[in-house]
Amino acid sequence: MVFSENYLKQWFLDNIISLFGKTMEIDYVDGYDDNFGNLIGFQFNSDEFGGYIYFWSNGLSSYHLVNYFVGSEVIPEKIVNISNTESIFEIASDFKKVSMK
Repeated sequence: MVFSENYLKQWFLDNIISLFGKTMEIDYVDGYDDNFGNLIGFQFNSDEFGGYIYFWSNGLSSYHLVNYFVGSEVIPEKIVNISNTESIFEIASDFKKVSMK
């Protein structure tokens, strides 16, 4: 992974989890894919929102957020290269544009 697993977990806690309401359920994902390599990520759901953030060992990250009440994508599925700190905070910026509380 471009960033360590511990860094990515802490980054999620510091930058994304604070945006969620108290009723958001969060599941940690750990796996492997033949095309992208090792994966860590987070899947989250509440009555109103659902989505995920995945980090792949090949340096890519994918993320997506849907508003169930409106029935539309709030953040369309994106794949970004997280080769540096600036690019990983692009993800946080997209989520900060949405009020999930």
